[in-house]
Amino acid sequence: MECFQLSAEGVLTIDIDELPGEGATPLAKWLVGATCLIVTAVGLVGSTVFMMCPALSAASGAITGAAIDVFMQVVVTGQALADVNWNKVVLSAVTGAVAGFVGPYIMATTGGVGYFFADSSVDAVLGGIEYTVTAWLDGADGLAMIKSFGYGFALGFALSAGFKGAGELVKLLGKGAGIVANKIAPKLTTTVCKKLSDVASVITVPIGNALAKLQKAADGSVFYSKYIANAMTFRQLARLVDDGVDELADGAIHQVARNNLVDTDGNPLTEEALRKLFNNAKDGEVIAQIVKGNDVIDVVKQNGIVGIFFDPEKYITVDISRLVDDRDTNMLEAVKKIKEVWLEDPITMPAALSTAIRESGDTLETITPNKLLSIIRTRSNGFVLHENIDMRTVTLVTRELHDTMEGGFSHMGGVALAKYVKAHMGSAYFERLMAAAASGLATATN
Repeated sequence: MECFQLSAEGVLTIDIDELPGEGATPLAKWLVGATCLIVTAVGLVGSTVFMMCPALSAASGAITGAAIDVFMQVVVTGQALADVNWNKVVLSAVTGAVAGFVGPYIMATTGGVGYFFADSSVDAVLGGIEYTVTAWLDGADGLAMIKSFGYGFALGFALSAGFKGAGELVKLLGKGAGIVANKIAPKLTTTVCKKLSDVASVITVPIGNALAKLQKAADGSVFYSKYIANAMTFRQLARLVDDGVDELADGAIHQVARNNLVDTDGNPLTEEALRKLFNNAKDGEVIAQIVKGNDVIDVVKQNGIVGIFFDPEKYITVDISRLVDDRDTNMLEAVKKIKEVWLEDPITMPAALSTAIRESGDTLETITPNKLLSIIRTRSNGFVLHENIDMRTVTLVTRELHDTMEGGFSHMGGVALAKYVKAHMGSAYFERLMAAAASGLATATN
């Protein structure tokens, strides 16, 4: 190990230290630990992204299992890299692959507490087998192998259940943070929340888009399982019928109810009253309104949820035939249509966006759709593209009406509906929903 140090006087010195004879060095622990944590995170995300593709989910499980085992040996027990039991790493990769392959089938056939215990139990059995085989390769006797199975079983169950529990905790924390943010953001007079939102979006939006595209590519590959997709769709529908609970509709109603709602006669509405109106309304019916200054925003029941629709007489709304679960694709198609509207009738173009285009060195005639989308997305320009829950139209609206951080209204949009349906009902059902919405002849989800 060599340390090069430049002192204040400009003298370069070299110190040479001998490596410890046994065990992993602190540097090795740090490097291996950080690498394994990153690989494990990638593997866990991959297992979720590739849920409809058992083969790819198995590959994700393999790298997760191998990374966890190396982490345990080097970081937890302190073994030197030269002493890592690679046979055990390979076994961990194999059991991880089996768990990754079986996981989608368990997900498709069980749910709730049943899924939690079924999946964790499979991981526990695989963990027990892994440790038993390792003990056998090391020449252990029968009693030691039984103890190894018990240890592996307990560790496998604990890790599997722990990861699931952590995931649910993150969901709850995220939901709680969203509720708090929606309540306090409109009352803040500073720009702190806006700046934090901008910083977070710079990080999370590209990652989310990349994962969505990766999932789309996987779902279009030979690894896609129609059985898994159909089984998940059937299980979700069965749950709705048996339990009488539609968490998608409940979530959308709860979000919209955070706003100050009135009925079509102008009377204040509670969440309970909104829910009753929703249950009795027809698809496409306006069941409530939000009034802010001169703007009246309709709350509409459509495609099994409620969403907000802005006045098309004041805010340009374009039809892109069908939304997909990729926001970039939706918005790019919408921008092309919006540009056509502006070229035909320039007076409909907001002054702020016209100025931004001119300052960018372009004209409306020469600007590319990608650059125009970038200008519209620039927060300081004051506009945003809203994907409607009719699954086919997009509206250009002001951020002060749309974004909760700007004092806008809490709601579920079209892309959120698309992602939810695809994640919970499967790609096959999602495509049927999109076809129904695009045709305009059938209600997509009811």
